[in-house]
Amino acid sequence: MGDDMMIVAPRILPETTQELPWRTAAEGVVLMTGLAISQEVRLAMPEGYTVEELPDGWTQQQPSASGTLSYEVEGREIVYRCRVSQRGGIYAKPEYNVLRLFLQELAQAARRPVILKRTQAATQ
Repeated sequence: MGDDMMIVAPRILPETTQELPWRTAAEGVVLMTGLAISQEVRLAMPEGYTVEELPDGWTQQQPSASGTLSYEVEGREIVYRCRVSQRGGIYAKPEYNVLRLFLQELAQAARRPVILKRTQAATQ
């Protein structure tokens, strides 16, 4: 990126939000436990840097799960907020694949970085 830019992308989702693909041709069901995540991560920006690019928020509702990610700047802090809920229960293959796609999209959204840029005063 160059000496005057910094990429910030903290891991805000636990490993439990990543589900494996259905690996058999046989039909069946999967028993899933419920999931509830409500997390806020605050990172102090280094002196001499400002936010150059902040990801847009992300929200998705599914019959079995919902999620919201937001990214904000409050003073000299970058604030990541994440809320995810997934109902527990028995999932047939089609339902499981919808849930897995939701979790993949959530993980992709959570990996989007914030880009910081060094201010002119900090480079002198």
